[in-house]
Amino acid sequence: MKGAPWTFTFNVLFVVLVIATVASYVLGDVLIGFIVSLSAIIVFVLFQLVQFYLWTRNPIKPPRMVSGLFQVSASRLFRSSYNARKRSRKIIDATK
Repeated sequence: MKGAPWTFTFNVLFVVLVIATVASYVLGDVLIGFIVSLSAIIVFVLFQLVQFYLWTRNPIKPPRMVSGLFQVSASRLFRSSYNARKRSRKIIDATK
């Protein structure tokens, strides 16, 4: 594993921020470009949050988030619930 799953997300967001800031500087208004790029980052994080929320409503299936801030938490929650279901099945099978 090259790095943590969220590393890719932060790298992409940083590149977006730098490109938007440089482009806005070339066009003449740094503040507007900076605000627009930060707004794009906020939208991206909110999108990840909505995906995480929708997944937590039914965590039976593995999380589909490829990367993002919530991928690690979703994977750990899925693994924990999977292990709990597995233990429950063993207990039910043992009582038969």
